[in-house]
Amino acid sequence: MCFHQNQNFTDLAATGYRSALEILIKDYALDFNLDTQEQISKLNLNNVISKYFKNENDALISADVVRIMGNSFTHWDKDQDASLDEIKYYMHIFINYIEMKLRLKTPPASR
Repeated sequence: MCFHQNQNFTDLAATGYRSALEILIKDYALDFNLDTQEQISKLNLNNVISKYFKNENDALISADVVRIMGNSFTHWDKDQDASLDEIKYYMHIFINYIEMKLRLKTPPASR
């Protein structure tokens, strides 16, 4: 496999992380009844991040890193500093945040 093919797989993976982020946020918004499915489906990734995480700085920052760096891999004239490892790291942070919110929504025990 030549370098060019390897780079294409990296581009595809980075784009996949960005797409997965969008789906995760939209599913989260629907699960927490933040908007209707129709309203959520009309928003792009930048808008769903801004709308649903504007007051949650850790989630906002980690989602923006995945979005911005993921965008770099979807365009021909990409930012050469974008890193798939960084995208994966910040996606992991965001997933942990969502996981925490979901677990706290229906805890196995409470007061």
